[in-house]
Amino acid sequence: MSAINFDTPINREGTWAEKYDARQALFGRADVQPLWVADMDFATPDFVLDAMRERLAHPVLGYTQVPLSVAEVVCDWQKSQHGWLTYADDIVWLGGVVSGLYLSVQAFTEPTDGVMVFTPVYPPFMKAVTDCNRQLVRVPLVNDGIRYQLDFDAIETAIGEYKVKLLLLSNPHNPSGRVWTQAELTQLASLCLRHGVTVVSDEVWSDILLNQSMKHVPFAHLSPEVAAQTITLNAPSKTFNLAAMHTAYAIISNPILRVAFVQRQAKTRASEASLLGLHALQAAYSDDGKRWLADLLNYLRLNLALARSQLDNTAIGLMIPDASYLLWLNCSQSFQTQAELVQWCVHDRGLGMSSGTHFGEEGKGFMRLNMAIPQTALRQALTVLTEK
Repeated sequence: MSAINFDTPINREGTWAEKYDARQALFGRADVQPLWVADMDFATPDFVLDAMRERLAHPVLGYTQVPLSVAEVVCDWQKSQHGWLTYADDIVWLGGVVSGLYLSVQAFTEPTDGVMVFTPVYPPFMKAVTDCNRQLVRVPLVNDGIRYQLDFDAIETAIGEYKVKLLLLSNPHNPSGRVWTQAELTQLASLCLRHGVTVVSDEVWSDILLNQSMKHVPFAHLSPEVAAQTITLNAPSKTFNLAAMHTAYAIISNPILRVAFVQRQAKTRASEASLLGLHALQAAYSDDGKRWLADLLNYLRLNLALARSQLDNTAIGLMIPDASYLLWLNCSQSFQTQAELVQWCVHDRGLGMSSGTHFGEEGKGFMRLNMAIPQTALRQALTVLTEK
């Protein structure tokens, strides 16, 4: 495995990279520093690329039968990283985590059912509900000035009032990077069990753990009873920069839920994993992958420390992430409207970040910044952001 240098800039322009080549359409100018979409400006690991190159040495790229051994690699990864014992037969392959959200809404709810999300949240959580013509039930998270908290009273009230049948949970949370504790998840699970609410837990950020004093808890790992009402979604895409490979998976231990999920998937003929993506996953979820991830986390922690230092004593508040490589920036002290904030970021400062209101009304006054970039680029962005 070659030496890792996350400081090396990589020119992604003209490579069909959404983060770069969509800037004109999204921001109205093509020269903003791209800090929005959640992929990394770091090279995908060599050993992952080598696995794909090795497969490409064979000249036929036909329909793919996924071997059991690849599912077992996922199980080994979940056990070693999170202490969660899973089984190969429980895995359903997907083209992406978002596909899993849509399939879950279609498979486990009817148009009159409520589907709950905790806002602010990654936009496809809400889109999956409204696009499928279900009833979107938003329960705002409580901002205590430091981090978001779950409002259990509001959650239970909404479950009863809006006939909630499904909860879409971001675990860890996007956009704030909040890692939910075992106590919080246990209390949430108790409510869901009592009211018969099925939970879809998106755990795609679970490997990017920045706060070393915290631990990611897979929702389905809380108890067998909870696992029986849970669909877990995950992928190597965020951890190893593999979003373009379209290889994700659902872990569903309850055979009744799994059959319903697979039947809905069969009706769409969508969400099938890619051949090269499966080879990439198998290489990523390895001992090489664990070593590379440790180096990545060290670098991201340095980037977080840089952000904390440069934003300290400024008008921009930082909700310090426990996980992910996303910075949730509170700019409400300086701007009355979101339009003014976005205008200032894009046209005055030349920074292309995600607007907080994309994540719900509770994101007003916030911007999301992707810090998975070389430290020189991050320092430049933060300097521009904070200069008078």
